[in-house]
Amino acid sequence: MELKKVKDFIIEKKKPILIISVIVILTLIFGTKLFLYFNFFLGNDIIIKLESSEEYIEIEKGETKEISFKTQIITNPFCKSQCSSKLDALSNKSNINNESFEVRSSIPFEEKFNISSNNEGEGYELFRYSIKCNAIQTFFCHTKKDPIEINKVLFVNRKLTEEENIIKEQYISLLNEKTNLISNLNKNQILFEINIEKLQNKTNFELDISSFKEDTLLLTKYIKQINKIWNESKYEKIKKEFIFLNRTTNDLNLESTYILNIINKKYQEYNFLIDSLKKDNEIISPLSQQIISKYLSLDLNEIILEINSIHFERKINLTKEKNNIAKINFKINKIKESLNQTFNNKRDKLNLNIDEICNKTGTCKEKSNATNIIEICNEINKLIVNLDQNSSEKLLPLKCKFELINKINNINIKKLEIINFTNYDLNVTFEENKPICCLENQCKECCINCENENNPIIFLHGHSFNKEVSAEYSLHAFTKIQNELEKEGYLSTGAISIYTKRDLPKGLWGVMNTPLTIKVSYYFDLFEEPEGFVLVQTKSENIDTYAVRLKELLETVKYHTGGEKFTIIAHSMGGLVARRYLQIFGTENVDKLILIGTPNKGVVGNVADYCGLFGEKLECRDMNEGSLFLNKLNRDTQPNIPIYNFVGIGCKTNGKESDGVVIKTNAELEYANNIIINGTCKGTKTLHTGLLNIEKYPEVIDNIKEILK
Repeated sequence: MELKKVKDFIIEKKKPILIISVIVILTLIFGTKLFLYFNFFLGNDIIIKLESSEEYIEIEKGETKEISFKTQIITNPFCKSQCSSKLDALSNKSNINNESFEVRSSIPFEEKFNISSNNEGEGYELFRYSIKCNAIQTFFCHTKKDPIEINKVLFVNRKLTEEENIIKEQYISLLNEKTNLISNLNKNQILFEINIEKLQNKTNFELDISSFKEDTLLLTKYIKQINKIWNESKYEKIKKEFIFLNRTTNDLNLESTYILNIINKKYQEYNFLIDSLKKDNEIISPLSQQIISKYLSLDLNEIILEINSIHFERKINLTKEKNNIAKINFKINKIKESLNQTFNNKRDKLNLNIDEICNKTGTCKEKSNATNIIEICNEINKLIVNLDQNSSEKLLPLKCKFELINKINNINIKKLEIINFTNYDLNVTFEENKPICCLENQCKECCINCENENNPIIFLHGHSFNKEVSAEYSLHAFTKIQNELEKEGYLSTGAISIYTKRDLPKGLWGVMNTPLTIKVSYYFDLFEEPEGFVLVQTKSENIDTYAVRLKELLETVKYHTGGEKFTIIAHSMGGLVARRYLQIFGTENVDKLILIGTPNKGVVGNVADYCGLFGEKLECRDMNEGSLFLNKLNRDTQPNIPIYNFVGIGCKTNGKESDGVVIKTNAELEYANNIIINGTCKGTKTLHTGLLNIEKYPEVIDNIKEILK
């Protein structure tokens, strides 16, 4: 009995302790849950930190290099994150790797990949590693469930091997020489056909060049195929193909020379006939006046008949007429010899008679100095008339009688001139191949030291509602807009900071010559230590300081992209940072400015009162309506670039039309193109941040796309 009383006493004493313990445990549980929820409400959801071992590598065909990506997920310690990662080859629009996994907060993990290229020639290939995570909601894990995505791009510079460089240097001049030779062969083939036809119209000449024509056509196709191989930078294949090209081209060139010699010879033969006939005419014309022999007259008339029988207006047989001309020339020479003999005989006899007459009659004459038959005949005929009958009778046997000779038809035949021309364009040139950049299977010459016509788009985040939240969280504000613009051809290259390495080739990001979107944050600065610079988060500055950092960020973007001008899309306070940058540094580097939910004339009421409670005081001070900063910003000359200003309405702030944070009249700009977006606010979800939710407010992205055209 006593023992039972003792037990009851102990139980009675423990009840309060048990109740207090339960209360303490429940308080801890729900207190922790409340604290974690409050943290979530202030923006502490999920942050992804991503680093890559390399952003740029050089690689030769067949070479492999290892690249690693280190990721750390930071979230509520009670949360696990569901993540998916992928590595995409953007150049050929293919996926290399996909992974899905769960990871605990702050536990880093690493993925490694072997990057290689079997593509030909020089150029750039683009890879992008992306990781997307969302916290898994549990009792102690509060999350928006919206995934956070971050990526890194890797530029691969494809270089030629040493052997490829040697082939490239050696063969470019050789191939151009062969191209010129093949151009000449094509030109000759055309000329051969024209000149053969011309000869065939005048002569019985026949020459079959069909085989040469066919070989020339095949060789032309072959050099164009080699040109295609060259343009594809397949230099090792060029070396093999050149052996056959060289032999075939040389053989065909020899054949071309042979054909050309035949054609030239036939032209010469034809023109030789004409020259021979004209020469014969020049000989026969004076001969016809010297014929005093009936036999010679018959011979000469026969020759003239033969000459007149050659008809150049019809086709002639070159061989036959050549032989005829040879025979005619032989006969003419015979007549010339006979005439010379007749002349010599008459002159000798005349001189003998002159001597005899002188001796007998005393009538003396000078001996004849005649040089041709006509002169000697004139002398004889004159003496016969002047001498007495006895003397003249002795000379009568020497008296000349000129025979009638036919005339040669008018020889006015033109020679044949070989047809020629100098220009023939094969439309094939072997030039220095430029590096080729491919993006989504669309390839073009890389933009190296060229004028990049695509202005990068800079995304500039707004004020961080909670100063304790990592600045990296602010970078995710534009993810949905950035992803949507990529569908329109704007390549997402992730984020950039002041510290982004400049040991990469200048203008590297611009080689693709495609529009880029880049996130930047003015919440980071550089701190110099003996070992070098360290990137630090500094969210406690005023907007003037952020504007200076924006200048440094744009200089970094300019270095990496080679771009001269940018389009800035800024949200909330980011718009004030951008406007102040333009006011201080001018518009030289900015093409247009797009503002979304920017408090251009400040915030008022509860928003202004509670801004500094969790946010940075200097930022809130500058954003206050009537602040010195806003007074300076709005009183000076406004920038002379297009400014588009998205203004949200549909909520009430201090009883006035607003986006839940900025009242309409303070968001509007008189000199800007104000675009009104009608929406709603619900609880802590304001239209101010909802303007970046393009799924709910698609008119925002539709207008941005139109502005960017």
